This record gives sequence, structure tokens and C-alpha cells, in this order.
Amino acid sequence: MLVRKTLAVLALVFGGIGLVACLAGGYFVWRTGAQLEQSNERVAELLDTGISTVQTRLTGVQERVAESRITVHEVANKVAEQTKQQAGERLIAKLDLERHSETLSQKLDVADRWLETSSESIRHIQKLLALGQSLGASFDPTALDELLNRLTVSRASLAQAIERVRDVRTIATKADGESDDNRRARITTLLARIAVTIGEVDDKLSQGVVWLADVREKNRQMKIKIDRTIRLVTYVSYALHFWIAAGQAALCWWGWKSFGRPKSS
Repeated sequence: MLVRKTLAVLALVFGGIGLVACLAGGYFVWRTGAQLEQSNERVAELLDTGISTVQTRLTGVQERVAESRITVHEVANKVAEQTKQQAGERLIAKLDLERHSETLSQKLDVADRWLETSSESIRHIQKLLALGQSLGASFDPTALDELLNRLTVSRASLAQAIERVRDVRTIATKADGESDDNRRARITTLLARIAVTIGEVDDKLSQGVVWLADVREKNRQMKIKIDRTIRLVTYVSYALHFWIAAGQAALCWWGWKSFGRPKSS
């Protein structure tokens, strides 16, 4: 009888401790799962905002590039019209050509600064992706290196175009005895090269915008996948704690029944 009472007391004590531990473990699982979901939400939101910002900037650069292309055609038309103009009209056209060249240079400068800002934003996104990868995301942050390379090449092309625009202005304003026909030929050649360069930059930017849209969609899918994984692990942990708690409750019940059972005659 003493042994049974002792076992009953031990069952009640350890069963009670087990139940409390299971409740504490369930609370810990709930809190950890909630924190992980919140962290995943914040990282995904930061990524989405960052990618959206870069997309907006690249679209803005495309608009500036498109405006620059129109300006190049306007400058080319001004140069072509000079062959039909008188001396006084050519002076006015030369001043107009210089003004258009200055406008073109400013637009390309703005596009270059926006590309620089976009590159910095992408590097920030890479850091966020690295954080997401530490949480189990499958997206490789180094995949953005390709886009960074495209932007680097685009910036180099823009720098080349800006330099050629300066050459156009120099040729148009320099008084060195060169014939007008030679000037127009050189300017026309430079403008053609600028137009080709701007077209190449526009193509790279279009590819970058499309690629970023794909990255943004992958980020959304990644968030959903991580959320599901967190919930699955949480539910499995709940089930495991419930199963253990049921065993502890059964142990307490046995201890209670055994402790209060009357002595048989």
C-alpha cells in the first residue's frame, strides 16, 4: 500500500510538472511562430518595396532615354537643315543646336544618376535577400549580380554618349576654319553613334525591368512558401506537445485515482 501511495504521489508530481512544461512549450511554440511570421512579413515587404522602387527608377530612366532619343533626332534634323539655310539662319541654327545638345546632355546626366541610385538599391536588396536566405529562402542574392552588371554596362554606355554629346557641342561651336560640310558630317556621325548607344541602353533597361518583375514575383512566392513552412512546423509542434500533455494528464489521473483508492479488505 505504501509503495502504491508513493507511486501515486510521484505520478501526480511528475505528471503535473509535465503538464506545466507542455503548456510552457506550447506558448513558446506559438510565440516563436508568430515572431517568425512577422519577420518573414517584414523582410518580404522590404524586398517588395525595394524592388518596386528600382522598377520605378528604371522606368524613369527609360523615359529619360526615350526623351534623349527624340532630342538626338531633333539635333540631327537641325544639322540637316543647315545645308538649306543662309548665313544668318545658320548662326541661329548653330545656337539652337547648342541648346539642344545641352538639353540632351542634361537628360543623359539625369539618367546616369538614376542608374547609380538604382544600383545602390539593388545592393541593398541583395543584403535583404541574404537575410531571407538565412531564414530558409531559396532565392540566391548573387542572382542580382547579372542585373548589376547590366546597369554597370548601361552607365558606361551613357558616359560614352555624354562624351559624344560634348564632342558635338565642341564641333558645333569651335571656330578653327573647318568647312561647314565637314562639321556636319562629323556631327552626323556622332549623332548616329549616340542614337545606337541610347538604343542599346534602352534594350538593357527593358530587360532589367522585366527581370525585376520576375524577381518580385519570386519574392512573393518565397514569402508564401516560408509562411506555410512556419505554420506546418508550428502545427506539428502543437500536436507533439498535445500528445505529450495527454500522456502527462493520464499519468496525473492514474496517480489521483491510485492515491484516493480505498484499501481493499
